[in-house]
Order: sequence, then structure tokens, then C-alpha cells
Amino acid sequence: MINVGNHTFSLVDARKTLELLDHLWDGYISAFLEAAPSGTAVDPAIEARRSEVMALVQDLDLETASEAELTKPLTEAWTAFLDLGPALRADVEGRSLEGTVEFLASSKGGVPKKGVDAIEVDYRGVIGDIQQNRMLHGRPFQALCLWSSEVIDELKAAGHSIAPGNAGENVTISGIDWAQVRPGSRFAMGTVLCEVSTFTAPCSKNAEWFSEGNFNVMHIDHGPVSRVYATVIEPGRVAVGDRVSFEF
Repeated sequence: MINVGNHTFSLVDARKTLELLDHLWDGYISAFLEAAPSGTAVDPAIEARRSEVMALVQDLDLETASEAELTKPLTEAWTAFLDLGPALRADVEGRSLEGTVEFLASSKGGVPKKGVDAIEVDYRGVIGDIQQNRMLHGRPFQALCLWSSEVIDELKAAGHSIAPGNAGENVTISGIDWAQVRPGSRFAMGTVLCEVSTFTAPCSKNAEWFSEGNFNVMHIDHGPVSRVYATVIEPGRVAVGDRVSFEF
């Protein structure tokens, strides 16, 4: 295992995180530019740090690299990624929204996740929640999966049988304009602080909740309908009914 600050990576986690690093970074930059006033530019120091980190990664064979070979580039890359959101937010006037924790869910593997009244969250995610496919799930930037009750209601109104927890989300939130939730957004809920890391790709295991099995209707390509993954910044406890404070 590789420890970087409060976050722990298995060998698979380390390889996958470094493999996706450029994609994750692009998501933060794109979200920042979409939300910022027209003409806003990214601080050159941010892009310079990205180049430094990617230079460490590009020389690796991620399929065969050992834990020892991955430790330094992962440490540099993950530290830079954790610094990215705060650095970008410092360059724009902040916005805030408030909502409510509508539904919480956990499972011993697979979907649907079952509703619970409260969850305990550590840096790995919901304590006791298990992901069956560790090749696709479970990295620190995927610690929590969040979604919107309004989006779920819209999908139900369109004839899909989706319900909170069905798609594997841990936290379903109401009262927040989901179109504004994007990589780099921060949520405080209960005593937990987390940061949205990326939009969540749809999975075929969710086909049964959608008409004709078309689970791609919750893909970000179709608008602000995607679930999101989040990194845990401060662990704690969340209960149904807790206030959610969102900032970007």
C-alpha cells in the first residue's frame, strides 16, 4: 500500500489514478473555465505544475511498475491534484448553494445500495460500503458517489424505474441545482467535507433501472444528469436530513 497524506492506495489504485490523472486534471480546468467570467485564464503556475507531474508519469510503464517505482510519482501527482481545487477557487469569486441530504445508501457489494439513516465516512469512503469491482471503483477520488433527487425524479417522470441508491450513489441530495455541481466543487454535509473529483461514468449494471436498458441517459453527455465521485477531505458522519453546503 502507498500512503499519500491521509489517503491510501493499493497497487491497482496507484496505477489507475496515475492513468487517469490527465483526465481528472482536464475535468477541473474545464469546470473552472465554464464557471469563471469570460476571458479568465488558468494561472500559468498551475499548468507548470501539471507539466512537472505528467513528466514523472509519462516515463512509467503503469502496467508493470512496482509499488516502489510508483510511490514518488503518485505522491507528487496526488498532492498536486489535492492542491488544484483550492488553487482554482482562489482565482474566482466563490458561489454557494444549500441543499439537504435526502437519502443515504450502502451495500456489501453491487447495486442497488440499501437506504440507511446515517453513514460514517473515512478517507476511503462510507465505512462498511463495499465495491465488488475494484478495477473500476474504490480509489480515493471515488470515495463517495453523489447524486440529485431532482435528477432522479426527472428520470422517473420520463418512464425510468430509477430510485435513490439504485445507481450506486451513497448520498442523494435535494435542493441544489445539479447543473452547477462539477469537478472542483466542495460539499460540507454533516461533519464531512468532500470535493467533487469527476463525473461518474454509467455502468451496465444499472441497465435494469432504465427503459430499454439505456443506462447512458445518465451520462454527462446528456446534460447535468450524471452522478459524481468525490474525494474525502475531512471524514465524519452524515445523517438523512443534514444540511449540505456547496461551494465552487
